[in-house]
Amino acid sequence: MSGLLDIAGLTVAIGGVALVRSVSLSVSAGEIVGLAGDSGTGKSLTALAVLGLLPRGAAVSGSILFAGHQIAHEDTAALRRLRGREIGMVFQEPMTALNPVMRIGDQVAETLLCHGVPRVEARRRAEQTLEQVGLAGSSARYAHQLSGGQRQRVAIAIAIALQPRLLIADEPTTALDVTTQAQIIALLRRLVRETDMGLLLISHDVPLMARTAHRVLCLGETAPVPCVLRRRPGAIGDVLLAGSGIVRDYRHPRCRAVDGVDIAIRAGESVALVGESGSGKSTLLRTLLALDAPQAGTVTLDGKPITRAARRRIQAVFQDPAGSFDPRWRVEKLVAEPLTLLDRPLPPVERRGKVEAVLQQVGLSPTDADRFPHEFSGGQRQRIAIARALVVEPAIIAFDEATSALDMSAKMQILGLLADLATERRLAFLFVTHDLAAMRQIADRVLVMQAGRIVEEGAARQIFTAPRHPYTAALIEAQA
Repeated sequence: MSGLLDIAGLTVAIGGVALVRSVSLSVSAGEIVGLAGDSGTGKSLTALAVLGLLPRGAAVSGSILFAGHQIAHEDTAALRRLRGREIGMVFQEPMTALNPVMRIGDQVAETLLCHGVPRVEARRRAEQTLEQVGLAGSSARYAHQLSGGQRQRVAIAIAIALQPRLLIADEPTTALDVTTQAQIIALLRRLVRETDMGLLLISHDVPLMARTAHRVLCLGETAPVPCVLRRRPGAIGDVLLAGSGIVRDYRHPRCRAVDGVDIAIRAGESVALVGESGSGKSTLLRTLLALDAPQAGTVTLDGKPITRAARRRIQAVFQDPAGSFDPRWRVEKLVAEPLTLLDRPLPPVERRGKVEAVLQQVGLSPTDADRFPHEFSGGQRQRIAIARALVVEPAIIAFDEATSALDMSAKMQILGLLADLATERRLAFLFVTHDLAAMRQIADRVLVMQAGRIVEEGAARQIFTAPRHPYTAALIEAQA
């Protein structure tokens, strides 16, 4: 091998268990190489090994050459000189990679300052880089003021601020809507073309890899995945969750995120709320869950205001699983937490049994209950979050990009499970997502949101085959 990055026989073991086995790959200047594989096959660990960011106690063997120099066992000072300047990294979960108390412009500038760029120049280049990723004029904002897709763009801006020779992107478009995803991929491809940068693209999105990468390497062995979920029609019942005339404003900066929205979800119904990043989807979801109070309008569950006692009937799975877990708790305690909403506390044996049952439902092992969240991959953590929502047997579950971090086979398994639950238990779902392909298979009804308003609503078949609004048509075309 004679690339910009050459990995040969890389093995990574943690606690005596080999999690990456004899991986070999190369990335040349101006080349995009895709690294695919199911969740837990070692894709992210391979990327972390290149930059020397593996967990303490990890044992590494094999060779990692960057521009012909061995960096597999390089000291920390030498690796710090490479990080950012020579090799950039986009991490999988943007909310955990960004500092919540720093403005995003300062976070981009920090990379430049660490490598000796004068402060005034660093600020100028930070503004320029944010504009490059579609966030012009946003440098004074904080991470919590941005949508999931916007936070991902900040992470990309930090990684490319110094125009590194090699960029490692770990699921860089996972949390993005289809339009923004296409823009980010176009940006990365342009950087590769114009700067001769090498790109190692890690993703479980097989169609994305096929469209983007020059070569794709797979870790692990994956069985063929069916392309169609056979969703059996279920009986639709009375309205469970309803919002009427919902208005939600933000003051800093002044913004009407939700503008007079009406929405109703019935028992046994799967409803998809789709739209670009920043369209107001997640804000509407938080209002429906009574996590944020609307400036106008009402939200009811079973025709009544949502109370603490009623909260067990509606559960939520949020976009960034790591951000919703206490890292000090074992999985058993994390999954069992909603059981405190029950009328009587469960004995420890019964509680453990419920936790093990839902872990198995989402494709995990009962013994995973004894592990900590940091011991799982991103996709596995998302499955734990889904298990936590299922444990109290709710009437409705709301998902904010709940399958975004799952590999293709795990995604199909989870969506198949949810389809069965909806049919057998008349369980209702609200999916807030940009994954139109998945919604085509599982949703009964689709609501399309743009700039805080519902611009189109209808049966999933009608929306996907004959959209009436040009914005809907553009979203579908972008993911075709």
